[in-house]
Amino acid sequence: MFREVFFFILPGMKPALFFKHEAADPYFNMAFDEWMLSRVLNEPGLVCLRLYRWRPGAITFGYNQRQETALDFSRVGDTPVIRRLTGGRAIYHDPSEYTYAVALNNAGLENDKLVGSVSATSHALAGALAHFLKKLGLKADYVRQSARENARPEFFHKAPCFASRAKYELVSENRKIIASAQKRLGTSLLQHGSVKLNGVVSHPALDDGWLCPVSGKQTVVNKEFNEIAEIFCEAVASFLNLDLSAAENSPEELEKIKDMQILIKKNSLNPRRILNK
Repeated sequence: MFREVFFFILPGMKPALFFKHEAADPYFNMAFDEWMLSRVLNEPGLVCLRLYRWRPGAITFGYNQRQETALDFSRVGDTPVIRRLTGGRAIYHDPSEYTYAVALNNAGLENDKLVGSVSATSHALAGALAHFLKKLGLKADYVRQSARENARPEFFHKAPCFASRAKYELVSENRKIIASAQKRLGTSLLQHGSVKLNGVVSHPALDDGWLCPVSGKQTVVNKEFNEIAEIFCEAVASFLNLDLSAAENSPEELEKIKDMQILIKKNSLNPRRILNK
């Protein structure tokens, strides 16, 4: 059974907040992640963690991608398409996917693993994700160096996310299993990523010719959402030394997230900015 509060307490540490959404609207998912970033911008030392799924499935593409080459809009159908606040490439988030997000402000954060350079923080988050997969019985390690083709403009703008391997992404049995993207603003960051426990599901709007054969549908984990969420919380909290507590939004926060959701839906293909307010 999912426990509502997890205790991994270090003296003087601000509690980290955990949110979960079992099957959420795609525009809500992006709005919530952006809300987490806006919150930590205003609260030094805060860490927010989230695990969620998608209903319906959706395609997101990176902040710096050209939308005309990121995907084939003539084959999108009724699938929602959203430009992320973070970088990376286009990806189809099917309803079987688990997606994680972490937002933090390391100003005043008393945590040796999460305070430091971009590389150090990315290394710590990759280690936490690998620890999570280990708890699921999956042997995984993170990529030490990005693939050379990532630097090719044609590949960057056209290839879907799971066709490449970037530094600190997770690979299990020669199969990319977690792909992440990040946004940094001063001392704050948002990192979110797709956890493909059941393999990569293709979409006709994405160029699957870039995908490796090993990326096909492969069921590897068969657990309920709440059980996965519990394992995720315990693994990440213990690895990163977090005092992690389940959290709920206030009515005022939910209203703000709803406003962001509406705005994203109206301007889903345009770049967005997060304001510190």
